[in-house]
Amino acid sequence: MKINPYLTFNGQAEEALHFYADTFGGTVEAVMRFSEISDGTEIPQDKQDRIAHGRVVCPGGTIMISDDFGDDPISYSGFNMQTDWPTVVAARAAYDLIAKDGTVVMPFAETFWAPGFGIARDKFGVSWMFNCEKDG
Repeated sequence: MKINPYLTFNGQAEEALHFYADTFGGTVEAVMRFSEISDGTEIPQDKQDRIAHGRVVCPGGTIMISDDFGDDPISYSGFNMQTDWPTVVAARAAYDLIAKDGTVVMPFAETFWAPGFGIARDKFGVSWMFNCEKDG
């Protein structure tokens, strides 16, 4: 079994696909728009170009993404996307990219269990944990 997160956005899914691919060294491997759905589902005209399904494959896993075609705000709470990194330098670099236009929740620093750990919420409101158990 493999667990993959599936994140939902309200019109920012395409931006998120590319942001996460760039941040985590991945590639966008799937993009399907609502306009491509042919099962008879009625999609509002102004939502046709939104992402029905997208997939970013990163060295450590897969992030799947879609847009909601409603207008209600999407909020993320009660969880963190947790990542493990081979070096402090790599963890810190990804943390800095997420925090740049987001919010620092816990500054990246040494902890009692790791030479590098931090939490930041990205510009989409998704909370990420960055952990490195080896120095470097």
